[in-house]
Amino acid sequence: LVDVDGNSNAWESLRWKLLSGGPVIKIKSSGNLVQWYYHLLQDTVHLKEVDIFTEDVEKIAVSIMEDEAYAHKLMRNAIRLSVEALSTKRARQYFFDAITNCWELEKEFAERDWRIRKAPEAPQQTNK
Repeated sequence: LVDVDGNSNAWESLRWKLLSGGPVIKIKSSGNLVQWYYHLLQDTVHLKEVDIFTEDVEKIAVSIMEDEAYAHKLMRNAIRLSVEALSTKRARQYFFDAITNCWELEKEFAERDWRIRKAPEAPQQTNK
């Protein structure tokens, strides 16, 4: 499944893709468009983020389909995150908190990096 940001508020679309049971390729936004939950997502953990200008999307999609273990890892992690953090109830609570606490949250929101995070590098294994 491929997700591309645009000029509308389609946060629900990516949530359903993450819940679908298929690996998600997220086209990196050229305009730094973000949703309220992007900071919870990790590239190569919940989805595969791709820069359409510098990476071959088709080649990446094929490599994910050929690596069944990696595809299943993405799917499991995406579903888990979606169920735990992206439910309609959680979204409503998030927006309620943002509105009712806007004065206290203003600094946190201004300083938060809302983009999808890179997954931590795996430690290098040495062959002995």
